[in-house]
Amino acid sequence: MTRRMFSLGALAAVGTLPFSLRGATRRAALRLKLGVISDIHVPSHERSNWFRAALRTFDAERVDGVVIAGDLGFKGVFAELKVVADVWNEVFPKGQRSDGEPVERLFITGNHDVDGWFYHRPEWPKVNATPDPATVTESYVFNRAKMWPELFGEPFAPVVLKEVKGYTFVLNHWHSRMLKEKDPLPDFFRAHGRELAGAKPFFFVQHNHPQGTCYAGLTDGVIEGWGTDDAGLATPWLAAFPNCIAFSGHSHFTLTDERSIWQGAFTSIGSSTCPSGAMASALPGRDNFGWSGDREAVGCVNTDLPKQGMIVEVYDDEIVIRRRDFRLGAALGPDWVLPWPIARGRPYAIESRRATCPPPRFPTDVRPCVTERKTEKGAWLDVTFPPLHGSASAARALDFSVRLEVRTADVARVAQEKRVYSVGALLPEGQDVAVNRCAFARSLVPFRWQARAVVTPYNTFGTPGVPIASNWTRYDPLV
Repeated sequence: MTRRMFSLGALAAVGTLPFSLRGATRRAALRLKLGVISDIHVPSHERSNWFRAALRTFDAERVDGVVIAGDLGFKGVFAELKVVADVWNEVFPKGQRSDGEPVERLFITGNHDVDGWFYHRPEWPKVNATPDPATVTESYVFNRAKMWPELFGEPFAPVVLKEVKGYTFVLNHWHSRMLKEKDPLPDFFRAHGRELAGAKPFFFVQHNHPQGTCYAGLTDGVIEGWGTDDAGLATPWLAAFPNCIAFSGHSHFTLTDERSIWQGAFTSIGSSTCPSGAMASALPGRDNFGWSGDREAVGCVNTDLPKQGMIVEVYDDEIVIRRRDFRLGAALGPDWVLPWPIARGRPYAIESRRATCPPPRFPTDVRPCVTERKTEKGAWLDVTFPPLHGSASAARALDFSVRLEVRTADVARVAQEKRVYSVGALLPEGQDVAVNRCAFARSLVPFRWQARAVVTPYNTFGTPGVPIASNWTRYDPLV
């Protein structure tokens, strides 16, 4: 049995084991170990607990470096970044783990750190604001050359080269869109591109996703900088380096979604979020995510729970990426295992995975249940159905189409359709156990017509599975 087969087939058995134990049977030498998080958004010491928990996990895992792919704070002020520095120094005093070995800080800034000084102002989203003197004094973007060394003990540069145990990291800080700063990547790659070429992996870190990679077609930005991708700034440069592994954040998307990893001309991985508050983003169009959910009509996803990140292990023959929830101490899905050198294959190419992954299917004895409910706001038809887990050969089904169909005589039509996440879509699969609920107004069923519910599961590549349907039922007139 290969390590890959074990990772997939035994996920349920090992999902809550410490990651160091899960990798203990590997025979190849471990060359580098990283902790990776993004979008921690730490506003104060009082709300730094999950950032601290992630760092303590990384300390226990004996990582050699910690990547934060941007958005350290909210408003781009010195006080927020000072909290990040303080918590880092608390867990890793003098840049050392608890066993005395060094750990490298691989942080970049994101849009909130650089342009967040303007987001809370009434002029937003106009992009030609003039900062007042107090803003200039307290905001990081106007004082980077002074604040970054004071906070982190190293000079600031728009793009930074670091080396950890012989592996190169390219750290691309957010350049200000508010101040119309020049993109630094062209000059950087012209100067350093030759240093990065070869079979050995190097790691590129920026805040927003390189366009056309992870979540491509789902999150592309129209205006450079304000979408969740970078509008094509990095991709043309990275495409020249098949040995590049890029980490990015910004979108806050969940690591339970298999589209978080992309392999093409290079490898690109979305780093999700380990936020001080709730998880803020999801694929558009779902009716039950976060603040946008109608709790009367759907069972909403609990966005307060997820605190996600990764542990990355680099071996000579493969790179293993372990997805983790820091609050729950559990694996978020099967390990991603990249054969190395990259010439050995790209198993996480999205199109090939989409083509070969079978559509999701409920057990043959499962049907949605439809029940009537009356509230002060009116009468409802509640459609309930169980979550649908994946397997070693099928990607997990995270979301569903739920249709209310009505018919009379030889006429049938869709009265309404909703698209909803599984209530536990952001959780480790073993904890995605809550029954899903989607409600439709009882008034959608015309007098003397029949109705039924049809639920279609979608895997994380957007492939629809086999629908299940309730029986046709005639409902009494509303009184």
